[in-house]
Amino acid sequence: MKRSRIGSLGEDIAERFLEQHGYRVIARNYVIARGEIDLAAYRRGTVAIVEVKTRSGSSYGRPAEAVDCEKQDRLRNTAAAFLRVHKRDGRIPVYSRLLRRQRPRPVRRLRFDIIEVYLDGKGGHTVNHIPNAF
Repeated sequence: MKRSRIGSLGEDIAERFLEQHGYRVIARNYVIARGEIDLAAYRRGTVAIVEVKTRSGSSYGRPAEAVDCEKQDRLRNTAAAFLRVHKRDGRIPVYSRLLRRQRPRPVRRLRFDIIEVYLDGKGGHTVNHIPNAF
């Protein structure tokens, strides 16, 4: 499987995982000139900026180890840009399935998470969510 396909599959799995755990995904693959956010999710006043790392084998070590200091700095800067664009009066738009529209929700906290997705090669996977990873 191509690397881009593995990454996209990992993001699909991570998005479903977050939604099953009460998060609302508010952005996916948010890109600016100097960085990208894989997923931004909202839950109970917290915006989680999520870096998704997917592995189909163990030869490269733990996926979270790939999020070095340089990557963390890029994520912080991209998250600040994301909030500058989307946050108004301490609130951020979150899509409500019930109302079928976006509804501004309060933002009290920003957090950086990593989700490791391990593909087993047989169509299965394992997810490891690391809240407050850095």
